[in-house]
Amino acid sequence: MAKLVALMNAFTPLCQELLLSTNAKLNVSFWSTFSSALIASFLTFPTFQIEKLKIDRHYTLDWTLILITRALDTIISSNFNTKKFVPEILKGNGDVVVFIISCFFIMVAWTFEPEKIDPGYLKWINDASMIDQEVVDGVRYMKEGTLDYSPTSKLENQNHYVNYCLSKKQDPRLGDLTIQEKLPCYVLHQFQTKSCKTHAILRFIKEFKFSFKLYSSLNLFMFVFIKGFKGKPLKLLTKTIRSSVFLASFTTLYWIAYCFIRNNHPKNMFNQKFWDLLAPYFGSIACGFSVLIEKSNRRNELSLFLAPKALGTFVDSTPSDRNLNIEIIAFSLSFATLIAYARSNPTKLRGLVGKGLSYMIQ
Repeated sequence: MAKLVALMNAFTPLCQELLLSTNAKLNVSFWSTFSSALIASFLTFPTFQIEKLKIDRHYTLDWTLILITRALDTIISSNFNTKKFVPEILKGNGDVVVFIISCFFIMVAWTFEPEKIDPGYLKWINDASMIDQEVVDGVRYMKEGTLDYSPTSKLENQNHYVNYCLSKKQDPRLGDLTIQEKLPCYVLHQFQTKSCKTHAILRFIKEFKFSFKLYSSLNLFMFVFIKGFKGKPLKLLTKTIRSSVFLASFTTLYWIAYCFIRNNHPKNMFNQKFWDLLAPYFGSIACGFSVLIEKSNRRNELSLFLAPKALGTFVDSTPSDRNLNIEIIAFSLSFATLIAYARSNPTKLRGLVGKGLSYMIQ
């Protein structure tokens, strides 16, 4: 980072002189900063990338995705936030829409293609969801075609839920899809209750406890070490409760939609497997609406946090020469864009990353 900033500052006056000599009608401050940051990134990022690859493939990739997202957010919010370009439904709700869409792609990937998610973030989702891995694996096996409803099926994973039932000391017939016309929600509820409504309530309470421990620790740290005991403790508690309700609602809404689709579909339309595989998609959409519980400034941060994770589900993380070169270009262009805005018009940068970049170049 030190080399990056030093080179950028060294090239800025040179780029500025070059642009002034062209007599072009340009924002010299913006484009000289952009050019110098772009050159500095191309010169320093590849070495940094090689070093980090020895430890963690996803380190530089995650930062690249974050910068891409922030750069796009800055460009769009700076140039297209007008009545002409923004649909009526998006006015004031852009962060909500981005969050819901991001949740959809992340949760669908978590259910069916977990290898597309950064391993560190995948572990966090698994820990936060508090769902037995066998439950999710069974849905994935069903989509892969190695588990199905059939009285004569001898597929590779046909006994998956049977084995899951046995591991929990439950009746193995509950998970036997050769005799069950529909896998009981009781199995998907991890044998907590047969009622989907009761399961949703129990899920909310369990997730709220987990979330409250998480957010209370984070907010207390901020209150003591960052703000130096400045602020109102009651406001801190309210903020913690709101965020805990948000995260608890995230999982609860997922399961409400999941079970609703499985149990309330038209009886003669498609087979049960179709609805079992459709349920996670509806759950992945529903959970995103939990962000409405948070205040608008938090919605912004949450949407900008999740958007890079969702973008990552479309990116091939294999460290091939081609992929690494694309990453270098993407990082350099995004970094240059953000730095140019940070120096020429810092008010256009939103979120903590924007503030950090603005502070870095002052």
